[in-house]
Amino acid sequence: MDPLQVIVWICVAVFALTAILSLLNLTGIYRLPDPKHGETLFKVLVVEIAVIAVAAFGNYMTGKSKIDPEKSISGQLLSDEKNITTGDSSITFTPGIISDGKAVESIKKLAPENPTVYTGRNFINKEAGFLLTVARPELWQIAYNAAGMSNSSVPVNTFTNRDGSYLTIGLERVSPGTTIEQYVQAKIWNWPLKPLVSYDPASNTAFLIATNPATMGESYMKLIINNENSTLYAAIANYNKNLSVPETLSMLSSMVASFTVITE
Repeated sequence: MDPLQVIVWICVAVFALTAILSLLNLTGIYRLPDPKHGETLFKVLVVEIAVIAVAAFGNYMTGKSKIDPEKSISGQLLSDEKNITTGDSSITFTPGIISDGKAVESIKKLAPENPTVYTGRNFINKEAGFLLTVARPELWQIAYNAAGMSNSSVPVNTFTNRDGSYLTIGLERVSPGTTIEQYVQAKIWNWPLKPLVSYDPASNTAFLIATNPATMGESYMKLIINNENSTLYAAIANYNKNLSVPETLSMLSSMVASFTVITE
């Protein structure tokens, strides 16, 4: 047993003994020789309970801020989930923005300075303010273009698989107060083949599954509007079912589904 465990167990024993003697004295089952000792013992018990309560709360809050980079960060921090169903499958995605101060601070500490490097099974771009989870990072090459921070026609990051499938992350400034429904409807009103759309108005998030009638290529899209900076964040995965292997399709849907904005 290491020294820290010894100290912990000594503290537990002292607390238990204090509690037992105080309860026995208060109930009259066993009276301490000096009444003042009973009063002092009770005060000590109250202080011990207060200290333990504060320590337990602090430990709880610290535990909540601990993040395992080998698991989905958005899955660890966002409990809400939404579904969008196609003809043969259902995709579950996490809506919303991670804005808890301690969580954001922990995420940024994990993030590398280089915006083309993974953090475990997650990718974090702390400058742009987003993250996503990648089941097999070794299969996806990352490209970064700083111009994408201010130019909506240029992706900030692009993830490419050797089978030709790829995912892009882009930023676009929108008018203050724009809702996700307004943005999506303005974009798709003239599309010849309307996409499947699932909205989460509370978090200004939308998930789309679209098909290009000319090429029959398909796309998964997750769009999030951050009202704090009036910016739309878009994760768009493009693939062709005839060329992409099932594992790639599964990874693409998961990557887009886990895409989340981080903001303080």
